[in-house]
Amino acid sequence: KCNLCVRNKVLPMFREGQTNMKYFILFCLMLPIAVAQKIIINPDHSEFLFEISYLKLSKVSGRFTRFSGGLNLESDKISELSFQLESDSIDTGNGPRDTHLKNKDFLEAKKYPIISFQSDSVKKSGKDYLVQGRLNFKGKFYSEQVQVKLKGPILDTWKKKSWFLEFKHELSRKRLGLDWNKTLSGDEFILGDEITVMGRMQLQLPHAQTPGSKHKTSDNSDLRLREKLFRGEVKEIPKTKESFVIDSPQGKIEVPIMQPIVLSKPDEVKEEKILWPAYMFLAFFGFIGVMATAFLLKSNNKFYLWSEEKLWKNFIFDFLMIVIVYVYGWAAFELMPR
Repeated sequence: KCNLCVRNKVLPMFREGQTNMKYFILFCLMLPIAVAQKIIINPDHSEFLFEISYLKLSKVSGRFTRFSGGLNLESDKISELSFQLESDSIDTGNGPRDTHLKNKDFLEAKKYPIISFQSDSVKKSGKDYLVQGRLNFKGKFYSEQVQVKLKGPILDTWKKKSWFLEFKHELSRKRLGLDWNKTLSGDEFILGDEITVMGRMQLQLPHAQTPGSKHKTSDNSDLRLREKLFRGEVKEIPKTKESFVIDSPQGKIEVPIMQPIVLSKPDEVKEEKILWPAYMFLAFFGFIGVMATAFLLKSNNKFYLWSEEKLWKNFIFDFLMIVIVYVYGWAAFELMPR
């Protein structure tokens, strides 16, 4: 509908100079609806697991360690979902078994390096979603309907939005052509037919993902107050007490709290602010000087840019000019007061 509106109404309006604004207003109202929000998997806090029955009484589980994907949101609802798994990343915690799973009896990882799923339609079902799509496994497509749950968004400590997707789905080994097995007594088999696939995934905006290293920072009451201030939950950090009381064999003792040492004096800070324009001036004219020198030498025919004659000399000259500009800019940046 949006495309028809643009082609049949909005574009002719501009071409013919019409002043009727109702179609333009309709186009502006429909444009946000037509634009989907893309969120992708953050692998640092996501996992793709599977398990299968073993010897009838137990189960063997594993995971794929390398995967990617995401979904589109329209009005905070899933409109499209897709993911890809790297076959070679299968891990069951047993090296020989993983090697067997990667060969022709199972995944054929070298021939089919990617297992993928792409949705064809998404329907809301209560609080969950029913996703109908195509599973691409070993070069063949299988129609599957997966029930998924989506929670969020929620803001983390670093003001990054996160959504969380969960699903649990059953696949038939025979349907996928995975016929390898060993027999037991009573015409039973070592491996069962059903593979249970589970996913728990964190999804974030493509350019606003929280690095896993952020979660390794220290934690204490002062840092939590600073995080609340950063998120806007509090307007200011309350002042800390100057001392606290501890119990000891000699009774209650008041211990003063060490105050942070201020390294910069007010006069030093004022002096840095005065020097700031001088550094900017020096950096700008130094850059102009280097570039002017380069153009002057080339304009006097002493050096030729990418000339067949003396090519190696010209290449060295261009390279040195680039290095000088880079070093000068880096030095100016490092010398600037913080």
